[in-house]
Amino acid sequence: LMILVFLMKMFNLYYEFYFCLMFFGLSMSFSSYFFNSILILIFLLVFMFSLFYMKNYLFFMYYMYMFFCFLMMMFMLNLIYGFHLLFFVWDMLGLVSYFLVKFYLNWEALSGALNTIFSNRIGDFFLIYFFCSEYKFMFSLMDMMSILFLFMSCLTKSSQFPFFGWLVKAMVAPTPVSSLVHSSTLVVSGCFLMYIYFENYNFNFMMFLFLISLLGMLISLMLILFEIDVKKMVAYSTMSQVSLIFLFFSYGWFFWSLLYLINHALFKSLLFLLVGTKIFYENGNQDSRYKKSEGNNFIFILFMLCYFSLIGMMFSGGMMIKDQILELKMLIGDFMLLDLLLFFCYTGTMIYSFKFLFIFMKSFNLFFLKYSYLNFFSMFILSFFSYYYLEIIVWNFSLMNVNFSEEVIFWLMLLLSFIYYFIFFFLINIYNEKFLGVWLFKMFSFFIFLSNLDFYLMWMIFSMELILEKMMLLSKKIILLMKYFFYMFFL
Repeated sequence: LMILVFLMKMFNLYYEFYFCLMFFGLSMSFSSYFFNSILILIFLLVFMFSLFYMKNYLFFMYYMYMFFCFLMMMFMLNLIYGFHLLFFVWDMLGLVSYFLVKFYLNWEALSGALNTIFSNRIGDFFLIYFFCSEYKFMFSLMDMMSILFLFMSCLTKSSQFPFFGWLVKAMVAPTPVSSLVHSSTLVVSGCFLMYIYFENYNFNFMMFLFLISLLGMLISLMLILFEIDVKKMVAYSTMSQVSLIFLFFSYGWFFWSLLYLINHALFKSLLFLLVGTKIFYENGNQDSRYKKSEGNNFIFILFMLCYFSLIGMMFSGGMMIKDQILELKMLIGDFMLLDLLLFFCYTGTMIYSFKFLFIFMKSFNLFFLKYSYLNFFSMFILSFFSYYYLEIIVWNFSLMNVNFSEEVIFWLMLLLSFIYYFIFFFLINIYNEKFLGVWLFKMFSFFIFLSNLDFYLMWMIFSMELILEKMMLLSKKIILLMKYFFYMFFL
């Protein structure tokens, strides 16, 4: 009888665990974990920049809390396939972005936040209708109207035509928020929803998606040429690049669209940080016509790396992907008019990039006005990843294949883990010094890091020993538990 009760409990636990997995639908794909690693890297670097950019704000702790909540929601979105939790995370993304956009608490910020959340509610309505239709019909026989609503929900969250107005309004948020939320997370959540549903099923909306993305690129190119606000120019550039990702997706190039999405997340975050530094040094001015003689060579060099990746210059990650896409497009041999429009959009990216180039080329200085190690380190790491890191990845992929060699995986993950480890303890030191009232990072330099290098090595060795000790204790408990099960079944 005891064995029967024990088996019933085990079966009940197994059933609940299986039902939980089916209910939440967690994903175990390589692309989700890879993008989440890039997302954590961007979050840590943007958070480091926030300590430089927003250290004197009154509600800084509120900003940190909402920033972390948004990261958690985006992290969960990349790992979820189930309807219920997916809709909850989808809705929470819009809600947290509302609180981040209205951070400055003025009329313009409130207007942009309301515009953002109401536009996202339209996408939520489309998504609810799709989920209701999913329960009514079988997925292979679903009516085309429900699939169209899913497609419209993706367009709404990704700020594509005709729902692109909220992205420009959301630029009233602080620059670190725009660097994370409006460049690499919120505007690409629609792309991830398409990866979940449109990649596994052959729908008949690919031509419609191609026309919408091409129209979105043309509209963003025209709007950015007549815009004078620097942050809104970057917002229109984001709209153009996300349209290009949708265009890659419309041809069925899912892998290359995902790679370009990662490349866009890296260099667009860097571009927002560079624009934020320019705004900070020019006392909050965002007018691109404002000529000020206070610049520096360091920001200009980092912008050139970002600029090369944006236009697809030689030996950059953008060049590796765009060249491959153009080669695939020429092999397909579609209509000549579509090829000319795609080439015009590529050329338009180079044209509006010259506007950014002229903004950052206005002056040269050899030294910073206010030296900050936080600003330097965050933008330098982002520039390295945006220009070189994706190039290394593409070189180790064969055409439309995702097979890594084991050696490349080991060295890439080792590099990422070392950077995460260093940034984590670096932020802990900054947090302690800042909120204890001793702010010493105006005089911080690389030699101070070298003098504290033994501390990081000792802490790394200690943490590894602690992890090994915990694993040994856990293994002993597992062996003891197996013995109990063995005795139970034999009794």
